Amino acid sequence: MYLEWCYDYLAPTYRNLGDYQKQVEFYLKKLALWEKQNKRPSPDLANLYINLGAAYSNLGDHQKQLEFNLKALAIREKIRLQSGNPLLATSYNNTGYAYAKLRQLPEAKTYFEKYEKINNSGRVFRNWAMYYALQNDTPRALENLQKAVELGYDDLKWIETDDSIESIRGEEAYKELVEHLKKR
Repeated sequence: MYLEWCYDYLAPTYRNLGDYQKQVEFYLKKLALWEKQNKRPSPDLANLYINLGAAYSNLGDHQKQLEFNLKALAIREKIRLQSGNPLLATSYNNTGYAYAKLRQLPEAKTYFEKYEKINNSGRVFRNWAMYYALQNDTPRALENLQKAVELGYDDLKWIETDDSIESIRGEEAYKELVEHLKKR
């Protein structure tokens, strides 16, 4: 139990330091302990899978991200979380995001739609901006990115660096949106 606690402490610490490989290492150590103890699938295991998925996403390994997101989603659906549950929403969002990063857009759309039924935050429209940008549908990508910002999505680093919206970066509306965020 003590080791699990240590791993739970160390993994996010390494994330905060930007050392995502170490973050993955400590989450995998925790998972190995979990498996060694032969624990049953539970919400805690689903959370561990979500954390591993996020760590792999930070490393740019979206295939591994998807693998762990799907494992978390399977547990969350098996324990029959209610359809509006924020944990289920997180799983839908993360799974759709991983599919989008892998350019598996029909699958991404399915999970983005499930996420939108539960959540109407700026992140929903960030997802749609990403989805449409990957399809080179510039007007819809910009419209959704604008809506995301209006609803409070303000991750300027993501907006300026994520490769999934590269196709809209040359657009005047995109540049105006970034300048607006920088002035906030």
